[in-house]
Amino acid sequence: MSMKIVLFNVIAFITILSTASAQQNTERFISVGNHRFRDFNHNGKLDVYEDYRKPIEQRAQDLLSKMTMKEKLVQLQSHGWVKQNFLQKISLIETAQ
Repeated sequence: MSMKIVLFNVIAFITILSTASAQQNTERFISVGNHRFRDFNHNGKLDVYEDYRKPIEQRAQDLLSKMTMKEKLVQLQSHGWVKQNFLQKISLIETAQ
């Protein structure tokens, strides 16, 4: 076999393995009756923000109550490099207090 075919097969194999591994680690669900809910925080229980049957306002409030101020502020940022600089500034503020 040519080197290109071997390289392609190795890359394809690694991609398949990493995808399967990622799905095993991240795809967790909670069943309640006939409903399935994604367990975003992997705690094994159905939190209000994970329950799509609840009103959006209630779900958002529940999620915000679980987030730190730092996590909330990072969500307001849109670019990776902005987030990194923002986190550094937040860390400086937190250590100064």
